[in-house]
Amino acid sequence: MKIIELKVTDLKRIHAVDIVPRSNLVEIAGNNGEGKTSILDAIWYALGGKANIPREPVRGGAEEAVIEMTVGDYIITRRIQRDGKTTISVANADGMRAAKPQDVLDSLVGDLTFDPLLFIRKPVDQQLEMLRGFADGVDFDDMDAREKEAFNARRDHNRDVKSLQAIVDAAPKQAADVDVIDMAALEDRLAKTQTRNQRIRDATTKRAAEDRELAEATERRANNVKRAEELRAEAAELIAAAKEHDDRANELTVTMGDLQAVISARKQEIPPLVDESAILKEMREAREHNQIIAGAALAMDRAKVDRERLATAQAAAKKADDTLESIREEREKALKSIHLPIKGLEIKADGIDLNGHPLEQASDAQQLRVGIALAMKANPKLRVIRIRDGSLLDDAAMEALRDMADTEDFQLWIERVGAGGADAIVIEDGRVKGAEDPAPKAAAKKPPKAGKKDAPPPPAEKQLPLQPPTPGDPPADEVDEFADDQADATEADEDEFD
Repeated sequence: MKIIELKVTDLKRIHAVDIVPRSNLVEIAGNNGEGKTSILDAIWYALGGKANIPREPVRGGAEEAVIEMTVGDYIITRRIQRDGKTTISVANADGMRAAKPQDVLDSLVGDLTFDPLLFIRKPVDQQLEMLRGFADGVDFDDMDAREKEAFNARRDHNRDVKSLQAIVDAAPKQAADVDVIDMAALEDRLAKTQTRNQRIRDATTKRAAEDRELAEATERRANNVKRAEELRAEAAELIAAAKEHDDRANELTVTMGDLQAVISARKQEIPPLVDESAILKEMREAREHNQIIAGAALAMDRAKVDRERLATAQAAAKKADDTLESIREEREKALKSIHLPIKGLEIKADGIDLNGHPLEQASDAQQLRVGIALAMKANPKLRVIRIRDGSLLDDAAMEALRDMADTEDFQLWIERVGAGGADAIVIEDGRVKGAEDPAPKAAAKKPPKAGKKDAPPPPAEKQLPLQPPTPGDPPADEVDEFADDQADATEADEDEFD
């Protein structure tokens, strides 16, 4: 589907032009400021929608700019008012009109139709994204989602690996090569020592009691002897009492002798106290020693568990890494399977090459040819491409473009400064040089013809079945800005597209 005829009136620098392309390479030539760019812009404004129309596109002194373009079987008419309002209609040769004309046009136009160099100016990742669209049957979105999931999994597993590796590296490699001290034997020794020492303490206490008893007996004997002497001196009658006391003293003497003998015997039997502090110190050190050994054993057990967890995390990270590599190989294979329209154009892992060098290092003319070739591949419906950088191309490059357009059956509208080639359409002062001004299409309502005043209105035109209407959409005539012009059959049913 190509442009068969383009009529433009009062748009930017254009007064009125009517262009019927004679070949697939439509060269628009002329000096700067004559209206060349306005011709290419008219194509864009007609197809691209109101959002792409700048402020004040109507030529000074005019009230309305009109673009009428025949594309394949469609007649596209866009009117632009000085106040910025615009209407668009799409009809076929039978007069059938589209209910949603802009939707029809959007379905025909590709990203590169109006700017082949858009691909070149994009970052590498966005260039690769655009090239993905040329791969048939490949779900790159699913591939990206799987890659992101695998990447996140690998990141998490590697984080675990790093943490567990630090724990494993700090863990003891083997248990301490020392024996555990027998605490039971030490406790038995302590108990026996404490029992023995208690017996010694009891014997010592008993000996002290006996010593006190001996001292008391000695003191009592002395008192009795003294008392006996006193009694003997006092009176003879007390001799008997003295004798009695003597006898008692003698008895005590015997008792004392016996006690002294017992005390002497026991004095040699009671051994000295054993120092318990040494055993207690040894037990404390043994307890600390055993705690260290128990802690080392526990650390070994934990280290074993940590090593097992580390191995699991490493295996999971390796699996995620393998998955990532598999997805990347799958993507690389899919990208390599894309048939690129320029010889020497290759998709690399880090970008796009032309003849073995990065595409961004190619000349402007080479980059333009790549952009045009990709635009041709991306726009199979509307086989029209607008090129605003034609002055970058020499004659040989222009011939190459002509051959490319003929081979691919595309129509290239190219702007060049100067006189252009033999088939160039030269624009001077907003008109085609050497051509008569096309009769402008009246925008105002025509007066009724004589004899037709009471004629019935014409039957309603059929709508072009380009796409089914959406439930709830208003009828086309409700958004027609030019409802007063319904009597003009050539301008009826123009749907306003604000």
